[in-house]
Amino acid sequence: DPQTHTHSFLLNMTRTYDGKWRAIDNKPLFENQKYLGQMHMSEFAVQLKEQGVPLLDRSHGNVELAGMPAEVIEHASARSQQIKEKLPELRQLYPNASESKLKEIACLATRRKKELVRDVQEWRADLRSEFRRLGFPDGDIADRIDQARASAREKYAQQPAAKDAVVKASDVLSYGESVFSKQDLVLQTAQLYPTASRIDDL
Repeated sequence: DPQTHTHSFLLNMTRTYDGKWRAIDNKPLFENQKYLGQMHMSEFAVQLKEQGVPLLDRSHGNVELAGMPAEVIEHASARSQQIKEKLPELRQLYPNASESKLKEIACLATRRKKELVRDVQEWRADLRSEFRRLGFPDGDIADRIDQARASAREKYAQQPAAKDAVVKASDVLSYGESVFSKQDLVLQTAQLYPTASRIDDL
């Protein structure tokens, strides 16, 4: 499925105060995956916004290209459908598991080996052919995205400043928690307003 993702390579080494090289403790990276992922997504979204790309804020800090037809998104979300179909079977096997844990298991259980796209032009032509089959001729989707720019600009103009966004996020957090960390607050803010502010501003 065509989707936004980034491969990041981090060398498992660091130079300590005494000048010696040591391995990194990777545990904090795994413990903070959600936070780090949201920081990356928010920064990416803000950069797209600054380049004039129309975006829609979605739940849990995700963004989506404005103007993209729902039928195309659904068609390009085959992995999501595979995971959904696997959940009832896993619920039988793990009745006490949380929904998020079941989704994580389903994601791994249904993952196929990735196929390399050897010819990008051919891959794009295949996608266009699928879109035509769904009733969207060449140029139609691009036109829809262009038409969404004006309403996206209006939405961007109404977004809160970083300070106001943080205050709103603290209200949301304090509704269910009496104590939360700075990291929790930045994460909540970025999830509420993924295209509004750079992480440094938050």
